[in-house]
Amino acid sequence: MPELVNICVIDVSFISLTLILPNAFDLLTSTGVILALIKPQFELQRSKVGKGGIVRDQHLHLEAQDKIVAFVTRLGHVVTGIVPSAIKGADGNQEFFACMRKRLA
Repeated sequence: MPELVNICVIDVSFISLTLILPNAFDLLTSTGVILALIKPQFELQRSKVGKGGIVRDQHLHLEAQDKIVAFVTRLGHVVTGIVPSAIKGADGNQEFFACMRKRLA
């Protein structure tokens, strides 16, 4: 078993956070937190992503965030906050920082 950590920072591309988060939560101490970058272009269905992987619609930004919140909740954990990144992604994509923690028993 690997040593547990207090913080896990996640910035992945070309893959959904839903494939990463279960293992990330397994690596956290009971009071640990995850800071993950939500990239809507990798969380939405391809049909909803614009040419070149650009997502401009704010409703789709919210859909991507809601997907991650729902997933984390299903895992039994908590998203404590989501804020837009001050730095936009490639070609102006808006990305979002999400802070998550294990649900305290």
